[in-house]
Amino acid sequence: MVKIPKKKAKKAKKNLKEELEKEREDLKEMIGYLEDEYRKANISEKSYKELREKYLKRLEELNKKLGIKEKVEEKVETREIEEEKEVKSSEEANVELIQEELPKEQEVAKEEKEEVIIEEEKTAKEEKVEEKEEKPKEVKKEKKIGFFQRIFGKKEEKKEESPYATEESTESAYPSQPSQQAEELKEKEETKSDAMIEIEKLKVMIDTIREAKQATDESIRTISESVGELRSMVFQTDASLKEAMIKMEKIEDEISEIKPQQITKRFREFNESLEKHQLALEKLEKKSEDLAERVNKVYEMLKAMGNIENLLSLIKDVQKRVDEINEATRYIERIGAKTEKIFIDLSKSLDEFVSYKSKQDEMDETIKEISKSLDSLNTKLEGYVSKSDLNDLKEEIIQINKRLEEIDKVLPLLQTKLPETIIELKRERENILLFLDSLAEQLREKRISKEEYENVKRANEKKLEEIERKLKEEWRKLEEIVKVEPVRKEEVKTEEEKKVESKEMEEKKEVEEKKEEETKEEKREKIEEKKEETKEIEEKKERLKEKLKKEVRKIERKKERRKKEGKEEKKKKLLSELKKLKV
Repeated sequence: MVKIPKKKAKKAKKNLKEELEKEREDLKEMIGYLEDEYRKANISEKSYKELREKYLKRLEELNKKLGIKEKVEEKVETREIEEEKEVKSSEEANVELIQEELPKEQEVAKEEKEEVIIEEEKTAKEEKVEEKEEKPKEVKKEKKIGFFQRIFGKKEEKKEESPYATEESTESAYPSQPSQQAEELKEKEETKSDAMIEIEKLKVMIDTIREAKQATDESIRTISESVGELRSMVFQTDASLKEAMIKMEKIEDEISEIKPQQITKRFREFNESLEKHQLALEKLEKKSEDLAERVNKVYEMLKAMGNIENLLSLIKDVQKRVDEINEATRYIERIGAKTEKIFIDLSKSLDEFVSYKSKQDEMDETIKEISKSLDSLNTKLEGYVSKSDLNDLKEEIIQINKRLEEIDKVLPLLQTKLPETIIELKRERENILLFLDSLAEQLREKRISKEEYENVKRANEKKLEEIERKLKEEWRKLEEIVKVEPVRKEEVKTEEEKKVESKEMEEKKEVEEKKEEETKEEKREKIEEKKEETKEIEEKKERLKEKLKKEVRKIERKKERRKKEGKEEKKKKLLSELKKLKV
């Protein structure tokens, strides 16, 4: 038998352990990688479950093998001598380990064989002496030798031991027969024994070949499974690489389209927006602090309020004030409707004024035509003016004056302001009407009885009759005042017309007396004077137009101011009421 030192056997076992642990760690890494891929949705559920089950089975097998190996080592240390049956069982367990790891162990076996050949030459003589004396010790050493040597070495020993046993048996069977028959029988038995030995050798070889074939088949299966897993992993990696390449191409396209100047501009805009947001946040923080202070003050006020009864009384007061505010809003809405009606009436009167203005424009056009006709007449009548022409001019001037009088009649109506008494009476009437409407609503809501409503209504109706009577009297007075002013103006105008007529008559007399004496130049001078008079008349008309425009503008401005003042007053009243409610 070939002896192998203990150190080398221990090294071989350590190498096996390390390889098994490496495989186990690789399997754990593969399971972790598989779970990551499944989370990323790169693998389907079916493939994930199949691969996971395979890896887990393999891990369980490796864990079992590691546990079995540790038990075998403990038995070797505790027991120095074991029976051949236990050796066979341990050998079979180790053979299963080897069959899964043939490719790794073959290299180890080759190295061990080379070392064994070198040691056989040294220990060949010592082994022959020690074989008979130390058979139990050889069992221990055989366990530490390589797995392939255990299998093939023991089977050769059995083959060598079997012929010796047959020879001893034949010798013991026929110890005292020197005859030829005995020799023939011995020869036959030897031939039979040789044939049996060869048959047993063949059987052992066949068994070893079968076992090796099974081991190779199992290793091929494991290799094919690992190859399939590698293929699936390769396909997965290819798909992930393709996706990564596509993403890289997209990124390259996007990067090629990027312009640094635009990016810097966007970053600047983004920074500006961030600064604005920061300022807004600071403002909001300040406002929140102010609100917190106000809330604290309100909380202190509520603490000071004390009981719930006080709060209920305050709520009732607030409700009363809210009702008053609602009534005030309704009153304001009604006043607004009435103001709209007044505005519509004023707009209508302004439209009439526009019609008067158009008439005045027509008058201007007629005056221009008259001036043109006068020029033509002056050209025709170079040095003579007839009575008929003068009469025509008089008639036209009279018509112009009449139209001017109509304009003067309209002006005082526009310029006159309503007296305060009439405005106050109107306000009182509107207040009474609103009060009656509010009472009617309260009666509908059944807040007031019918008797109270009728008593209040009668008193207010009497007040309304008195107010209407006063209004009529005031309107009559105003109409009389408006009529008196134009009458005075007419009297002044008639006196002026009389003076003009007297002057014209005197001028006519002078013209008739001095017809022969006057020259053509004087006539022209008179015509120029008449032109100047006509110009003066036109200037007066223009002044009147400007005055009318200014007065219209003043009236519009006053309306706008009144509207603004009314709106501001409404806002102030509402704000004051809200502040009271808050307090």
